[in-house]
Amino acid sequence: MSKTANSVKVDSTKKDTQTTQGQTAPTQQNQKAVVRETIWLVAGIFCTIISSPVIFLVILSTLWDLIDRGFRGTNGTGIIFIISRWINTKTEKFNQKFVAYKEDAYTINVIILLAVVLPIAFLYCLNDHMNNGFSWTLCILYNLFRLGPYLINFTWCYALSHKEGHMGAGLYKEPYTFLSKIFNWWIGLFYGVLPASFVYGHSINHHKYDNREEDVVSTSDRPRDSWLNWIRYIPRFALYSLNVSTIIQFYKERKYGICLKMFLGSVYWFSFVFLVLKLTNSSFTFWYVIYPFFENFFILSAINWAWHAFIDDQDPENEYINSVTIVDGVFNVLNEDYHVVHHQYPGVHWTKNYDLYLKHKEEYKKGKQAAMFKDTQVFEMFVLVASANYDVLAQKMVLNQELSFEEKKEFIKRRLRVCTWGPFKTVDQKISKWE
Repeated sequence: MSKTANSVKVDSTKKDTQTTQGQTAPTQQNQKAVVRETIWLVAGIFCTIISSPVIFLVILSTLWDLIDRGFRGTNGTGIIFIISRWINTKTEKFNQKFVAYKEDAYTINVIILLAVVLPIAFLYCLNDHMNNGFSWTLCILYNLFRLGPYLINFTWCYALSHKEGHMGAGLYKEPYTFLSKIFNWWIGLFYGVLPASFVYGHSINHHKYDNREEDVVSTSDRPRDSWLNWIRYIPRFALYSLNVSTIIQFYKERKYGICLKMFLGSVYWFSFVFLVLKLTNSSFTFWYVIYPFFENFFILSAINWAWHAFIDDQDPENEYINSVTIVDGVFNVLNEDYHVVHHQYPGVHWTKNYDLYLKHKEEYKKGKQAAMFKDTQVFEMFVLVASANYDVLAQKMVLNQELSFEEKKEFIKRRLRVCTWGPFKTVDQKISKWE
């Protein structure tokens, strides 16, 4: 990353003043900013080190998928996925009696797998540990099963926790609306999901402020084309995942009722941790209960870094740029690839995302500015962004076809380096549309 992108800027008292190349900040404030960034980097390195087993298990999960499809085809086309689709087809008519949208019939099978089979596997491991001691083999197999081939079980847990946070009881028919909390309050216990983080932290804070400074998981204060800046970002997402930063933010906004609900959600999860610790020991508790939380903030921080990587220097509030849209995506789970639509209509059912994308399609083309890419997926986008791979990003960019290849690269680079707040601020953030 360039020296300009990393130069520390301290806000001027003049509103129109912006960072320019070669500009230096007053020494004292510059030093404070450097110290803060160093602290975040050290904290991020610590989070990365303690989360390193996540990388190992993600590799195993990917290898499982490769073996499942005989090292042929694309992700999610192996035997396990074929069997899963067959089961979903055979049970679709029966399962539709539980869900409000017929397209969600598969959800009942996911619930059986993650709310029944997975806890049984957990109890089996707990019993084996109490009788025979800690087993690394069993521990790895259990956590690999939780992830599933190509992270599919992990993906379903978080995708449906997300949807549940936005729609709740609206996903199920009466009298089955009691299932509306099953992912965040039961299945989430085995995946490191703290209840209330999706329902309040994500749905109210993130969607209200939409990557602005008040958004506790904002990515807009550092250039996104840097692995080091993502590492600095990981602790921020960890504090959000723990409900710490969101409780603080809601307290500042005097939303004390939400603070209490989030606090109780945290107490619920920590009570589960202490219960398992009381029954077993620190080794079992860490690897079976606490470790999944590391998956939570480590993987989801990368996803959010990708979804909100781009900002336009001329129009930093442009919703078609501030969220990424992927067309013809290779791993589009519940239409999350239409992420602009999700931020425009956060409470709408996922089956409507494509139609809403078409409804606003001309808006995406205005000025040919939308952050739109093709033939990719969010994990690949994260790697391309953090590694500053402008070449591949330019190849996958949908709009701005009249630009030369080098112009596309510069266009992408500029948007990845725009910051609306913090020590790297390059443009002024407008007053929130919610105020």
